[in-house]
Amino acid sequence: MPQEQLHPYNKAVAITPSDTVNLDGTVVSTTGTFQTTGNTKPIPCEAISIGLTGNIAVVSESGVATTLAVTVGQILTFKAIRVNSTNTTATGNMALYTV
Repeated sequence: MPQEQLHPYNKAVAITPSDTVNLDGTVVSTTGTFQTTGNTKPIPCEAISIGLTGNIAVVSESGVATTLAVTVGQILTFKAIRVNSTNTTATGNMALYTV
């Protein structure tokens, strides 16, 4: 039985994989620490819509990178703050948000 989504996504943003720039534009220094202004922190997406089959290197809110095998059309329900260019081969991906 399919699970009903409680909060439908209403914003989609094209993902440009980067090893330093988060999905919301905040950046990571060469030491791996977040460079933010004031008390801001990277804002994670709710999920990722996969464009083409391959691997995607997602980074969690805690900064841990995980590479996952994904397929075309998949909705990856992972609250990612960044998609690293290193190890990402899946293209055409979209960050999904509920705003």
